[in-house]
Amino acid sequence: METFGVLFLSLILQIGTGFASDLVTSCDSCHAQATCLKLEERGETFTTTKTFSCLCKNGFVGDGISCYEVKACASLLRRT
Repeated sequence: METFGVLFLSLILQIGTGFASDLVTSCDSCHAQATCLKLEERGETFTTTKTFSCLCKNGFVGDGISCYEVKACASLLRRT
């Protein structure tokens, strides 16, 4: 049951911060507990387009711009 609560909270946090991952313009946008992923694509005109995304590290949930510790979230759910 605790796993369900953590997954539910993760879903709520992702909905609440839903489109924030589209706003990542550099690795500086990522949370301290997130890994920055950089993708470079070459276009037809030989220009390079850089795309960044943030991914929370193990033990954390969120969209990468905001990361929350799973254990802390689980303890909050047990109180309610």
